Amino acid sequence: MSAIFSRRRRLLSHAPDDVTVPWTIYSRSSKGGHHAWAGGAELCLRTPMLSLPPFLGGAWQRREEAYASAKMLQEAGLEFDVCHTSLLSRANDTLDVILREIGQPNLPVYKSWRLNERHYGALTGFNKLQTAQKYGAEQVQIWRRSYDIPPPPIEEDHKYYSAIVNNPKFALELSKDQIPRTESLKTTLQRVIPYWEDVIAPQIRQGKRVLIVTHGTSLRGLVKHVQEMSDEVIVKLNLPNAIPFYYDLDENLQAIDPLRFLADEETVRREMEKVASIGK
Repeated sequence: MSAIFSRRRRLLSHAPDDVTVPWTIYSRSSKGGHHAWAGGAELCLRTPMLSLPPFLGGAWQRREEAYASAKMLQEAGLEFDVCHTSLLSRANDTLDVILREIGQPNLPVYKSWRLNERHYGALTGFNKLQTAQKYGAEQVQIWRRSYDIPPPPIEEDHKYYSAIVNNPKFALELSKDQIPRTESLKTTLQRVIPYWEDVIAPQIRQGKRVLIVTHGTSLRGLVKHVQEMSDEVIVKLNLPNAIPFYYDLDENLQAIDPLRFLADEETVRREMEKVASIGK
């Protein structure tokens, strides 16, 4: 999990000159002791701590990452007015820990499927090693890192098909026919950006301090949008887990400077390399 903070300068005359808009991003999932494509599925992530290799994250490691992120937020002196997250439990649990740890457990929380992790289609539930063995490591990296090439769609006989399309959380916003069967970064972006424009951006313009807890791919969509990154650049961006970062935004809510992390360069580099190595 990581966090983004966006500082907006003189956006509204009645707003403070320097308004911090934190986005907290959770992107880690694991299953059976290996990194797995969780995507839009609520996989069982209650992996016992002692069965985990040190570089893999189950529920215990997510909590530890949430505590670490909360500490960074506290040390930065940040407080919030409203929160946004996905409908997936792993993001919700992370947000709950952070809010408790920073002493703001009762903040309003908006939840939307538009902030869900990318749907990895037929890869859902399989760990990265299994998919590499079946499709080849090169093909897996193409699906993982290309901008507009999705994995094969999930079929009705897939182990997690029913759990996804019958998830009662999704029914509040989507019919079963509207739930994606697979997604690329491009199609994920197409659902994330309207939520930013219609819900989050108006709150920022009102001067609210916004905390966003979401997933790696949906977050990269937001980063691409506010920093106006090209397709070629965004596919190479590795956002580290558990490290908050922030932007300064102009009056159009576009980034003034590249994203900046609340951690030293060596820590950021090391965590980025971990993310880049997934699937190899």
